[in-house]
Amino acid sequence: MQRALMTLSLCCALLGGCNMNAITEGFHKTLPQQNARVLVWGGHSSASRMTELWLQKHGITTIDQTRVQQIVTEQHIMIKDPWQDQRELIQIGKVARADFVVVVHTPFTKGEPGAPYIGPYGGGTMERLEYIASVSIKGVSIETGETVWSGSARYPGRYSDLENGLKELTCQALGTAWGIRPIGHYPISAQAMCDSADLPSR
Repeated sequence: MQRALMTLSLCCALLGGCNMNAITEGFHKTLPQQNARVLVWGGHSSASRMTELWLQKHGITTIDQTRVQQIVTEQHIMIKDPWQDQRELIQIGKVARADFVVVVHTPFTKGEPGAPYIGPYGGGTMERLEYIASVSIKGVSIETGETVWSGSARYPGRYSDLENGLKELTCQALGTAWGIRPIGHYPISAQAMCDSADLPSR
């Protein structure tokens, strides 16, 4: 029993709390049809890769990143601020024959020293970094340049596992944007959003 309590306490310390539910916002006007071609750009690698996997799972074709970088090099394109201005990305998307550009934004990924974890019953200490991170994702039509769907997710407190936290927030942001979960602060697990299969009609 004592060992189980110690393990639970360690997990809570790493995750920044045992009851951390994401706060989300989002909307959609148009969603990609099955087999639509999408160019994913930006953000922390954990978030951008999870975005690609999530879209692929739901029948969307993502442009290979090697091909994307090749186009950037060949066309001498400079990406300045992709979250605010997608003109360069739309140019890349046209060359890659994409239908949409999906921009991933992870602005807060720098950790700050957190209070050292002290194990129960004097079980030692562990230094750790804490993060206050968020993930925002939006889909932009190549044809019109319009943002046709967008979602964001953040945790209300700090947490220590940045990569897994960003993956979870990515699923929550996408789930909200696509209408799979409601906007707001609800006890909806990230795993449910990452595994979601029931999509709204498109």
